[in-house]
Amino acid sequence: MTSSTSRAKLKVITYKAGRKWAEDVQRTTGPAAKLLLAADRATVRADGSDLAFVTVTVADKDGCSSRARRTPSSSRSPAR
Repeated sequence: MTSSTSRAKLKVITYKAGRKWAEDVQRTTGPAAKLLLAADRATVRADGSDLAFVTVTVADKDGCSSRARRTPSSSRSPAR
């Protein structure tokens, strides 16, 4: 079975007092292909009480991700 997908782009331009004020582009994504991880800090103390927040993003092969779905989760692991 083959599937044909078409990627779309939505561009929004905001004007304030008749002048361009801001713009943003959102693209549709392809099938999930990888996980992107981003921590809120570069180092964590290995003292068993430090905390780091890691954002996990599901992306397609081009690195495009959808912000539409958010699934909160947590993990506990002893510092080593």
